[in-house]
Amino acid sequence: MSNIMVSAIVSCSASGSIIWLFKSWISERLKKAIEFEYAEKLKAIEFGYDKQLEKMRLQLQNEFFDAKEKLEHDKKIFAKLSAYCDEISLEDFCVMTSSSRCYEFEHRKKIDDLLHHGKQVENLFLNDSLQNDFLKFHTLLSEFLDIISNNFFSVSVSRFMLLPELKNGNDQERMLYKETCTQISKASNEVRSAYTNFRNKIKQTLYL
Repeated sequence: MSNIMVSAIVSCSASGSIIWLFKSWISERLKKAIEFEYAEKLKAIEFGYDKQLEKMRLQLQNEFFDAKEKLEHDKKIFAKLSAYCDEISLEDFCVMTSSSRCYEFEHRKKIDDLLHHGKQVENLFLNDSLQNDFLKFHTLLSEFLDIISNNFFSVSVSRFMLLPELKNGNDQERMLYKETCTQISKASNEVRSAYTNFRNKIKQTLYL
């Protein structure tokens, strides 16, 4: 009887030990499985983060070079248009027509060249804000030249004057002359103001 009890006790102890060992083994396996899963997830997160950073880096790099290319393009366009008619030539023409009411053909040609080439597709600015300011100036300049063309007439091979036949005419003709002078002065000031705004935008955008 005692042998049976001893055997039962030993058997229970052995079973308990086996169960404990099995639980320990299961617990360790679960622990390692969880650690492995977290490690894999962490790698995936790090890989995704690195990949996203690389994508952002490439995007910023592309945007930088794209912006740099646009900047260089617009600088070349401004230099090209200025070669047709620079700021001083434009200012002189506006002052001569509105104050002295005359101009020289060579001065007018520079303005005409600027007007002609400024509307060509290959001479458009890529910066929208810059192009919009230039377009405003270009439109006012075109309107100004229309007024000049309709009211200035040749008095020599290369010199043009505002309505020369009306300047010393009767009262009605002198009134028309005066009204035209006012119209030209207003248009001239608008062109100069628009060009000033455009030049300021050039300085802000192209650092010139």
